[in-house]
Amino acid sequence: KKPSYQGVDRNHPNFLGIATSPGTYGEIGKNLQGLIHESSLGKASKITLTPIETPGSVENLDLLADDPTAQLAIIQADVLASLLTAKQYPVSHVSRE
Repeated sequence: KKPSYQGVDRNHPNFLGIATSPGTYGEIGKNLQGLIHESSLGKASKITLTPIETPGSVENLDLLADDPTAQLAIIQADVLASLLTAKQYPVSHVSRE
């Protein structure tokens, strides 16, 4: 399943995309979107944080690595650890900050 770009203006100059999955993590993405939108930094810089829904953590990581639309991603730590341990994902794609 491909990511949902519904309502995403990828050409907005201050666009930030966050890859999320359905359910709790999608709600976290929406809450972050609201916080940025309502913050003085968000208003001053006109940053637009937009959740991009994917099926799950692996797809979020793929989107982060391969699609310039997503600058952030919500990824379950156990999924990331499993991929890194199995060397199924290049460490260079992962920031440890």
